[in-house]
Amino acid sequence: KISKGKHEAIISEETFNKAQLEKQLRSKDYGKSQYLLSGLCICGECGSHMRYQKWGRDKCKIVCHANYKSSKDYLKKTDKCDNIKFDSSLIENEVLKAVFSLNYVNNPDNVKAAQIIDYKEKYEKDLQKAKNQLSRLYDLYENETEEDGILKGKINAKKEEIKSIEEKISSYELLELRTKRQNNTVQYVKNLKNTWKDLSDTEKQSIIRDLIKSGVLSKNGDVEVHLNEENFIR
Repeated sequence: KISKGKHEAIISEETFNKAQLEKQLRSKDYGKSQYLLSGLCICGECGSHMRYQKWGRDKCKIVCHANYKSSKDYLKKTDKCDNIKFDSSLIENEVLKAVFSLNYVNNPDNVKAAQIIDYKEKYEKDLQKAKNQLSRLYDLYENETEEDGILKGKINAKKEEIKSIEEKISSYELLELRTKRQNNTVQYVKNLKNTWKDLSDTEKQSIIRDLIKSGVLSKNGDVEVHLNEENFIR
C-alpha cells in the first residue's frame, strides 16, 4: 500500500523537474533492445504499455502487457484486454510518418526561436547580497534582547527573499535546458528523412525518444502519435 507522505520534500518540484530534464539530456543509453519503439507503445483500449513479441524469424508483433501474467504491474492497467496483436511495422510506420513530417519546425512563419533573457548573473548577485545581509543580521541578533524581537522578523523576511531568488535561478536554469533541447531538436529534424537510412539503431532510438512521447495503438488499427511537445519551439 502506498500512502502520501506527510514529510517535507527533500528537494523542490522545480529542482526535481530540472534534474529529470538534465538526465534526459545526458542519457543516450536506452538499453539493449533493438526495437525502435520499445517502451513507447501504449494500448488504446486499456491504457497499458505494449511490447514487442517475436513472430517468426524476422517479424515482430506488438502486444498488450495486460494479457501476460508475467508482465510487471506498473506496465499494465488491467489483467485482461481485448486489443489484438499487430505487426510492429504498423505503428512504426505511423510514427516515422509523423516524425518525417516535422519540417514545420523550420518554417519561420510557424516557429519563433525561444528567447532567453539572461537574468542568471543578476539573480546570483542578488542572492549573494541577500546572504551577506542575512549574515550581518545574525551577528546583530546575538546582541538583541528577547523583548525587542525586531531582528528576528527581519531574519525571517530575508530568508524568504533568499528562497524566492533561488527559485528564480532554478526556473531560469530549467528554461535554459529546455531551450537547449529545443534547439537541438530543430537541428536534426531538418534533414532527418534523408539521413535516417544512414543512422545506427541506437541513434534512431535516441532520436525517436527525443521526438515522441508515445504511440497509442487501438484494436481497430488506429495509431495516435504523441509528440514530446516540450522539445519543440512553437
